[in-house]
Amino acid sequence: MKGESYITPLFSLMITGVIATVLAFVPPAEFWKISPAIEEKDFENNAIILANSIASNHVLTYYDGASYHRGIFDKEKLDAKMFPLSQLQVNNLAFCKLDNGKPGICGYVKSLPKSFSFILITDSENENGWFSVLYPPMGSPATEEENMFLQKVTSCLQRLNQNDIQNIFTQGLQVLSLEKCGFETATILDDSFPVNVRYSDTDVNMGRLRIVMVE
Repeated sequence: MKGESYITPLFSLMITGVIATVLAFVPPAEFWKISPAIEEKDFENNAIILANSIASNHVLTYYDGASYHRGIFDKEKLDAKMFPLSQLQVNNLAFCKLDNGKPGICGYVKSLPKSFSFILITDSENENGWFSVLYPPMGSPATEEENMFLQKVTSCLQRLNQNDIQNIFTQGLQVLSLEKCGFETATILDDSFPVNVRYSDTDVNMGRLRIVMVE
């Protein structure tokens, strides 16, 4: 039994020695490459979580009287809570659509802190589409820093080139030059999510949900 008591400490020392030897031959610069990769993965995961939240949000999804249907968007709710794609304009990227005097989808879904998210829902079988911009959550009451951040970005969005706005969901945020707004631009999810758009009991079309996030 005495001999066995040394096995675990000895094994730990051997593993430590192996790790130390490996680290001695890895250039320091390689470690710095790991952190951005981890951050990028976390950012992508957050965008996926946001997409899942939207796909199951009761303010957009179809309700049959008993339950909400995940991934099936109700056309009437889309009309009420989001802008139609035909109204894709600079001003509409800076403000949420109002539904009976209250913020539409922005009243129910928020982007991550210090980030903005652009969402697009399209009907794959016709030219119908809806979009919105999601703002970061604000404290209650909002801090001076939060208000300044929101004002800076919304003002910047209103000064963007209208011609570039048309390409946001096809070419990504690169076309918007959001560096001018103080962001490091990044299109995280080029692949959209399959969903459905419901018009009636007998008219349900295939569609796509896309999330474009910037921080």
